[in-house]
Amino acid sequence: MDCWHAGQLINTWFLDPATKMNPNVEYAQRTPGVNQESHGGIIDGLAFPLVVDSVGLLAGSPSWTKTDERGLKEWITKYRAWLQESTMGRDESQSPNNHGTYYDVQVVTYSLFLGDQASARSILENDKKRIARQIEPDGEQPLELARTISLHYSIYNLRGLFMLAKLGENVGVDLWHYRTDDGRSISKAIDYLIPYVTGVEKWPHQQISEYPMEKAYTVLRKAPVKYQDQRYRDMVLKFPKLDPDDRDNLLIPKTSN
Repeated sequence: MDCWHAGQLINTWFLDPATKMNPNVEYAQRTPGVNQESHGGIIDGLAFPLVVDSVGLLAGSPSWTKTDERGLKEWITKYRAWLQESTMGRDESQSPNNHGTYYDVQVVTYSLFLGDQASARSILENDKKRIARQIEPDGEQPLELARTISLHYSIYNLRGLFMLAKLGENVGVDLWHYRTDDGRSISKAIDYLIPYVTGVEKWPHQQISEYPMEKAYTVLRKAPVKYQDQRYRDMVLKFPKLDPDDRDNLLIPKTSN
């Protein structure tokens, strides 16, 4: 996609008064006649942080002007306010599982985009409590294991924690190496998954549909980058080799495959 096309898509969805969406997701995951309000639908806004990232790539292009950037920041300002002030947003922020994780991913991303590092730092510091609640000393994630596709959700929530840890690097909050006194940590959650994603052991929890293991590989390939632990390099060596054109080749040690 060229810069012009990317700029036009952002303009259509967020800037043009005739076509832009309202800065909320009040109707996401609603089922007429069943539920008239579902804060769980906020997780469907996870595409928006990708838009924020894309703007960084468009910087300096004639297809993305200062007026465009100002307009997007106005939209994101309103959306962040809705997330933090609406009943739906406040309810989602209290979700103890992956929904709460990805709520924080969104709000922190928008805070950094808007230059509000203090808010981002405060949320990320509080995410140490999320790690302590979500991950057991042995690395299990009980709230994700309770799902009928528990492997999927264990990887999915870990991906969200990876995203928060990466965001924390911008404001001096180290979630990668945060550990409770009894050992709860992101790395412990990785450790728990190693025998299952490498095929040494069969997943012992409910997983009613086949899980595309490449999703786990995509997440866990980042582990050797963030931790100087030979076990993670050995884990990645057991994954299928990447296609030479796969962008994950940019994110993992060259020695890993």
